Amino acid sequence: MLSKFLPWDFVSHYPTTIVENKPGIYLYYINNPYTQMIVGKNIPTKDIVFNVYSGNEVTRDLLETEFVNLSFFSNQNSLKVINGEQISENVLELFLDGKISANEKSLVIFFSKKTKLFTELSKLENVEAFEIEEARFWEGQKLWQFAQKSYHVTYSREVSHFILENLEHNLESFVWAINLIQLHFSERPVVLNELKELLTKQRWDTFDLMDLFYENPRTFFAELLKREDWDYEWFRSIFSFMQGHLQKVLNPEELELKAKLNKYDQQILDLSKRVNSKEMLKYLKVFSGLEIKSKASHPFIRDDIKLLLLNM
Repeated sequence: MLSKFLPWDFVSHYPTTIVENKPGIYLYYINNPYTQMIVGKNIPTKDIVFNVYSGNEVTRDLLETEFVNLSFFSNQNSLKVINGEQISENVLELFLDGKISANEKSLVIFFSKKTKLFTELSKLENVEAFEIEEARFWEGQKLWQFAQKSYHVTYSREVSHFILENLEHNLESFVWAINLIQLHFSERPVVLNELKELLTKQRWDTFDLMDLFYENPRTFFAELLKREDWDYEWFRSIFSFMQGHLQKVLNPEELELKAKLNKYDQQILDLSKRVNSKEMLKYLKVFSGLEIKSKASHPFIRDDIKLLLLNM
């Protein structure tokens, strides 16, 4: 059955990713490659030997050999599969018919996209399925603590404050920072002034961008074009956030029923009373199209934003 966790909660509940000494079928949908790397490296390999396959190598014949019709060619090694989204759906009936039984060894599959195979398998009682959700943009401090714990390091309050103030709040930035610190300060304490020279300011505050949009959408999009490195995943996250945010502004009914509102909730209610709904629906469609193009790493997305500015 399917369980959903934020990264730090999952590692807290499942420090070894799979349940030790309990063979089984384990599925993981993890969109973020850095989270997937951390979760994957926590699997104990001292007492369990894994044969590793890519999804396009997993066929009915392979699964039948390893889990159904044990033969001379099969062994006691467990199977770990990356890029599970590439597995053909024609293997699904093997699971639905109950032919795949992991009583003595484990089958561990990592998905970076939610496919029909993942959705259907996650409904089965003999399958442990997990969806590791992305950290929300306001959970940067928790994500930074998670990154430190994952790499078995602990930095001072001053270093952490500098990292959080100057880097994008995502695992890619945090893992890069940890690797950089370990490279330059492996045998001595971190010197903050030296670290400041090694790291350039990268963090763009999502709330600041949101406020900028309501002040002047044209300035918002012009500001996006100033970014020198075109990080498609970063832009995808911004466009995705803006869609979710606008949907809340346009449909504040659920918030109005809450007994206690946080600062962000109150801001949404205030905006819902003063924005032009027709105009916000137009931008909702714009952000949806830009998110799709960011996911596809569309080479002309910058030109699309320039054209959008010209038409404002």
